[in-house]
Amino acid sequence: MRRYRLLILTLILGGIAAVLFLISQTLLHFEQSSREYLVEINRLTNALSLGDDSASALLPQMKRVKNYDWLPAAADAQETSAFFSGAGMAEDYKVMPIYRGGTLSGYARFAYTPEQDTLYLLVKTAALSVALITLAAVGILIYVEQKILKPFNRASRLPEELAKGRLSEGLEEEKSRYFGRFIWGLDMLREALSDERQKRLSLERDRKTLVASLSHNIRTPLAAIRLYAGALYTHLYQTPEKQEACAHLIEDKAVQIEGLVDEIIKSSSEAISKVQINNRDFYIADFMRETRESLASQLEQRHILFTMSCDENRLVYGDPDRLTEVIGNIVENAVKYGDGGAIQIQCALEEGHELIRIQNTGRPVGESEMASLFNSFWRGANAEGQPGNGLGLYISRLYLRQMEGELSAELLENGMAFILVLMIS
Repeated sequence: MRRYRLLILTLILGGIAAVLFLISQTLLHFEQSSREYLVEINRLTNALSLGDDSASALLPQMKRVKNYDWLPAAADAQETSAFFSGAGMAEDYKVMPIYRGGTLSGYARFAYTPEQDTLYLLVKTAALSVALITLAAVGILIYVEQKILKPFNRASRLPEELAKGRLSEGLEEEKSRYFGRFIWGLDMLREALSDERQKRLSLERDRKTLVASLSHNIRTPLAAIRLYAGALYTHLYQTPEKQEACAHLIEDKAVQIEGLVDEIIKSSSEAISKVQINNRDFYIADFMRETRESLASQLEQRHILFTMSCDENRLVYGDPDRLTEVIGNIVENAVKYGDGGAIQIQCALEEGHELIRIQNTGRPVGESEMASLFNSFWRGANAEGQPGNGLGLYISRLYLRQMEGELSAELLENGMAFILVLMIS
């Protein structure tokens, strides 16, 4: 582009130089022609000083001077004034005094033709032509630069930017008839590549989030297994019936872990939004009764007061396995971040939906942190020193929404509550 502009500047300067040269030649020629008629007048003046006959013989040889008039020195003032003012003259003229023998004999008025010959006209036409050609060439070059070279230079940088992965900066819309559609197509390609990269990054992020969430979910049944195993090891349960029930609970948690591990393996090619949710109808009281048996012994060993009120057996819609994970995550958070005083679960029917309210004593998060509570990888100020990745509540809300339900939270005067909303079948 710099060389191209240098070419335009050179052409402009060359055109100006050519025009100036032609003008100078014209002026020189005009000056020479002007001197020519003066030379002829001087020759005729000298001839008249010698006599009229020699001047008359010399006049046909002149190119510029065509004729002359004579005014005697003795003419009156009126004739002299008319003579000098050019009365009756249709051409340019010059008056010269004529001396003979050292005495003024009279005045000669020479009529001459100024410079208007073919060479002068030719030079003037050539100068004008060169100026017009230069202007036309400069105009064409500027048009080519604006409509072809500039769009091409902008477009030529895009492949390199795409190769470097710089997909955010697009090309300005170009209305050029030559490159408009081409640049539009390149910009569409850039947008398509950018969208594809964002999708790929989103899928990768979802995949990692899914693996992290499933790994997070494994910790809940693992903690239960450790508790039950510790209870058996320390002979906390004395009767064979309780020991057998504890062994069954350990087996159930092992099966749950096995299912989560299978999902981790499967999730290597799945996004979190594509986790399989098997929604179906089930009775909430029966489900919560099984949940009570699983949670009661765990919380009892931690000396946390646990109560549950879910006696009305309504038919709800959702995935019981995922709901187990959600309740397990929320109870685990209540144990981890609460004050260890009490955890209460209540079920109620409200506006055609089943509400499961999980409430614990203690205040785990501040009011300013509530807006970020369900964000992925977010952890509150009270999580310092506690294991976790900030995915439990994010995944729990996602599961509830895929069951066509919802999960919310509220701060209490001396505690916190999570409300699970399920559809009534």
